[in-house]
Amino acid sequence: MSIQSTVPGGYSTYNGTSMAAPHVTGVAALVWETYPELDNVQIRTTLNESAAVLGDSISYGNGLVNA
Repeated sequence: MSIQSTVPGGYSTYNGTSMAAPHVTGVAALVWETYPELDNVQIRTTLNESAAVLGDSISYGNGLVNA
């Protein structure tokens, strides 16, 4: 999946963990805001269990984060 990002002078398209990490972090923040009693392990488990499987974990990790 390609993600459009800002670069000096405009936009460019990238993919990989460096582009996925901010999205997953944002969803983790939403989960924590909704359930502030959860610890980091519980939030990680929630994200992993709710992710949409995209294929093998070598290529796709735990899948697509589901906000």
